[in-house]
Amino acid sequence: MKQQLTNQVYKGLRLRLNDTGIGFAGVDGVWWRPACEPFPLSKNIAQQLEEIGPALLTFIDAVVDLYRNGSSQRLNRLLEYKVPDHIPHLVADGLIELLRPDFQLCPVAVDNSSFRLMITELEICPSAHGFAHAMQSAYYLDLSLNN
Repeated sequence: MKQQLTNQVYKGLRLRLNDTGIGFAGVDGVWWRPACEPFPLSKNIAQQLEEIGPALLTFIDAVVDLYRNGSSQRLNRLLEYKVPDHIPHLVADGLIELLRPDFQLCPVAVDNSSFRLMITELEICPSAHGFAHAMQSAYYLDLSLNN
């Protein structure tokens, strides 16, 4: 019975996410499965999240500085890979106001009793705004987070 309820909640969540217009490219399962309900974070993971914010912003600042100054041709090739010439490569000198890291929880103990966060992607393009809004809508969260 609980599994049926979980499946119904999941289907409703997916419908709400799909209704926002944000797609998942037909990918579901191991790569992406939204949680059906909030879940508690361990103190260890919560601490990792608190610590990673300033580190990520410092990292982005360093990458932007290296890119802006042309300090690394290898970095330039990586950041410009398959980017059409008509798309601006650096749009503004302002602060980055939204950074959406994608995380995986990776076990660090054989018995899966503890985990660490692993970043798989840093999203700073406009899609980060749309996806954050879609998730806020689907989870019935305050929509002012994108303001």
